[in-house]
Amino acid sequence: MKDGRFGGMKSKLEDKASVFMDSFYKEKGAISIIPHPDRKFDDWDKVVKFPNITYKIEEKARIGDYNDILVEVLEDLKTGDLGWIYQTKADIIIYVVYQKEGDEKPKRIYKIIVTRIKEYLIDHARELFQNSNVAPLGYGLTLNIFMPLEIGKQIYP
Repeated sequence: MKDGRFGGMKSKLEDKASVFMDSFYKEKGAISIIPHPDRKFDDWDKVVKFPNITYKIEEKARIGDYNDILVEVLEDLKTGDLGWIYQTKADIIIYVVYQKEGDEKPKRIYKIIVTRIKEYLIDHARELFQNSNVAPLGYGLTLNIFMPLEIGKQIYP
């Protein structure tokens, strides 16, 4: 998970969001939550099984309500390492938005189908890359794009 306007390293925010989301999944009827066996990999975070469906989930967290979804396209411009949008093997992204640092509960949570993000990226590449950002945080020089919240579905509150 990344936090902040322009991404960042895995953090306490990720841990807090993960704990909140486990409770949220259980409230919504999850019968099992299996974390990825190796947190270093960014391909998915958890497998969450509900009575009628199982999801591979990648959770993203962010401080600040910017009315967009921050999508990492390139993890490092120097090495050419691809961002999470190309590395994920998740079915859905759970996007957790905290209003400010220190908040115990998120302001909003979105469920976004990964294929929808990829389709939107292809369909709107020109405009998305005109409004992209290069952030010198985390792993390296990261290229992020900002997508509208409407590509996902708000599931909390």
